Amino acid sequence: MGAILQLEVEGTGFLYRQVRNMVALLLQVGREALPPNIVPEIIAARDRMELAKVALSAPPHGLYLMSVNYDQEMLKPPDGSPPISFGRARQ
Repeated sequence: MGAILQLEVEGTGFLYRQVRNMVALLLQVGREALPPNIVPEIIAARDRMELAKVALSAPPHGLYLMSVNYDQEMLKPPDGSPPISFGRARQ
């Protein structure tokens, strides 16, 4: 059985396969298949194709969404919205 690796990723939003791509890159660096200085280079490039050149996406099995947190202010309906809006009754 392989080693268990736990990574915690937090952000305000993610692109399609972004977390899997980040995990794959970090695994490559951890296995010394890539030098650590490649991480800021790839981030600065802001190009998914640069990442695809050096690391494939991590497989989806074993990756879990543990929680989603929202700013409570963001969830409040805007002033003037109907009595039932956004899935809840206005107070």
